[in-house]
This record gives sequence, C-alpha cells and structure tokens, in this order.
Amino acid sequence: MSKLKDLMLSSISRQLGVDVFSRDFLRDPSYFKDRGGRVGGGAPTFQSLLRCLLHSGLSPEDRLRVFPGDFDLGNGRSIQDDLCTYEALIKELGKV
Repeated sequence: MSKLKDLMLSSISRQLGVDVFSRDFLRDPSYFKDRGGRVGGGAPTFQSLLRCLLHSGLSPEDRLRVFPGDFDLGNGRSIQDDLCTYEALIKELGKV
C-alpha cells in the first residue's frame, strides 16, 4: 500500500474511533454509512472506503483476519477439494 493511502486510512481510523480493517467495521451495520463514504480524489477517481479497503488496502494478514472462513468471499484462498461440500458450507454458515 502506498504511504499516502496508508496515512489516509490510519487518519480515517482515528476519526471514526475504530480500526477500518477490523471485521466489526467491515461487517457491522452501524458503520454502513462510514463504509460507503467517498475517499480519494474527485469524480471520477473517488471510490467508497469499503472498495478502497477491500481492493488495495488489505495486507494478506488483514485479509485473513477479516475473512477467516473457508467460504468468505474475500479470503482469496483456495478451498481443498475434499472440503467443497454442502455440509462444510452449512457448518461454516452455522458459525455466523
């Protein structure tokens, strides 16, 4: 991540009083408007904070923390063939 983007995201975290890379921030409905806030330059270069975080802000460690489940769409890991079952999916969904 660029130093400017890192500075911008840490500043946003301080302003909101929450780690923008936390699972709570990315999933909790109370942060809905904050996640959708615009960051970056003016149109057409601005993007939502959520898009910024998910597409270029997450380190592999942050991604694992935010998307720990095998079936989390943002995890980026491959699922072993023997774990690609409806039973495994149901079991993980039951954790939510």
